[in-house]
Amino acid sequence: KKAQALAGEFCPEKLEELLACHASTRERLPLAAMDALYGRIFELTGV
Repeated sequence: KKAQALAGEFCPEKLEELLACHASTRERLPLAAMDALYGRIFELTGV
């Protein structure tokens, strides 16, 4: 799945594409992958 591939090699430049893929029910990330993704986003943004 494209969303899982993008999450696996996450970079801020690909965030919009990743979230668009994740919004599709066909591309929904598994819960553990979403937790890891949000952790990485928060780490990069300092939020």
